[in-house]
Amino acid sequence: MAKLPDHYAALGVRPDADAAEIRRAWIRAARANHPDQRGAVNQEQTERSDRRMRAVNEAWRVLGRAESRRSYDEERAAAAPRPPQPSSPARPTPSAGSADTSEGGPDNPWLDDAPTVESGGPGGFVVRHRSAALVVRVLPWLAIAVVGLVIFVASAYMTADTNPGPSRVAALEVGECFWQAPNGTLRAVDCERAQSDGVLDQIITMSPGDRCRHPDAVIHPAPIAGRRLCLVPVDRWEPRAAE
Repeated sequence: MAKLPDHYAALGVRPDADAAEIRRAWIRAARANHPDQRGAVNQEQTERSDRRMRAVNEAWRVLGRAESRRSYDEERAAAAPRPPQPSSPARPTPSAGSADTSEGGPDNPWLDDAPTVESGGPGGFVVRHRSAALVVRVLPWLAIAVVGLVIFVASAYMTADTNPGPSRVAALEVGECFWQAPNGTLRAVDCERAQSDGVLDQIITMSPGDRCRHPDAVIHPAPIAGRRLCLVPVDRWEPRAAE
């Protein structure tokens, strides 16, 4: 049986998104993957973008109509894996003739919480309860995990580069909206956000002869890795039709 494609993931929306949100996501994805918006890319990038465009269009074909979306949701729910049913392990039965030396005998309801004694090392620290012994065992490892997570987050924050560098210029997508913060940082924002410098229409070189094709385009003042961005106001930008 073929694996059911995840159309919600293809558009980058949650399964409970409404129709308007799905339509906006499809428009953004179609703009970003339109053949005329790719610029100079190699064969592998072209094939990847074509596959992405087909997945986006198929997702819109299914999710764009209420009837087909309802049928898809039913198939998706039926194909979802079901969690395994937990099973209760059987408790061992004392062999015939053996003596039960636990406090209160085999029918003692407090047997699982019976006192235990564990050596605490040279200091003679003793743990006299199973739940307390479990905390003593787990707590050091939990503390180590928390410290490691804090160090990782702090390192990522300190080394993060919010401006696209040479390795990220190719990842900029035509159709995305950008905004330059007061500190000069260039950020990708939602195109429906009022605070936006415009939609990325084209990436050009630093050559004086290389100019933006859109008549309303404005070149972003900060070059990025030897490239310039042609930004068009949101209300004037439309994806170019395939030639």
